[in-house]
Amino acid sequence: MMSVTLPNRIALWIAVGTAELECLEIRDPVVLRDGAACPLNGTDSVDGEVTLQVVQPLDGIVAVAYVGTSNRRPVALNGVPLGCGMHAIHSTDRLDVGADAYWLSEDLTPQRTCYDPLQHGDDVRCCMTKARLHPGQDIVVCPGRLGVPCQVIYKAAAWDALIQSDRGMKCPSCGYEPQQAAWSPPEAPLRKKSFDEFHHFAHK
Repeated sequence: MMSVTLPNRIALWIAVGTAELECLEIRDPVVLRDGAACPLNGTDSVDGEVTLQVVQPLDGIVAVAYVGTSNRRPVALNGVPLGCGMHAIHSTDRLDVGADAYWLSEDLTPQRTCYDPLQHGDDVRCCMTKARLHPGQDIVVCPGRLGVPCQVIYKAAAWDALIQSDRGMKCPSCGYEPQQAAWSPPEAPLRKKSFDEFHHFAHK
């Protein structure tokens, strides 16, 4: 077995006013509040909140946003006002909550860690060398491409040697290119228009 299902990692970019973008890695449910992503306590009421739940990628969907029935802040997805309820979020989507802007994208950074059979599965082999991995061995987990999760595992030494020998290398399983720059939000002003659209939509 060369691939396993690991928790999906999502990069959450936050823009508060004119401040610089902040990027967080999220896996667990969070509440979007006051320009921050706060961990969601299982006992918290979400009726007046906007929350995010990371999901395993499917057809480009990487998370689900829930707009509480008592939420009073304008919420828009890619400029389109959202009402209460569940909404699918795709990679690179923009979510406006009040005066704050959030972008989500799949975290396409190769994960360097140590092989753990409890986490990565038993009898896992390196995608490149086909050698069986041993507990504690340094490995690299391929993140995949946008909308194409991969998670095949390489020996760290094999991954590094491959990159050094071939700058144009691609993962043979998914086509991921390590030299490709990570996605980041476009440099654009916050869309104030979406807030006006929300109020028009909410007071119909």
